[in-house]
Amino acid sequence: MPQERQRTILSSLGFEVEDGSARVPSWRRDVEGSADLVEEIARIEGYDRLAATPSTGQPASPGQPQPARSSSSAGSAARPLRAGWTKR
Repeated sequence: MPQERQRTILSSLGFEVEDGSARVPSWRRDVEGSADLVEEIARIEGYDRLAATPSTGQPASPGQPQPARSSSSAGSAARPLRAGWTKR
């Protein structure tokens, strides 16, 4: 899935998207990490529209997500992470 489509989906859900990071809106207390960003993208795009790609079992992106401050990235659903999406 093109990164621009991912950006559009996250923006439409209230995320502030900038430089491969997404700031979680204050009302989305259920979003805690990068996997939640992937889930949001897949949910809106449609799970059936994502190409099946086996998982390697390894995390796509190391590090801990930062907590939301005021209001906080696919052949497979994990591609946003490989493409550099992180949660701020």
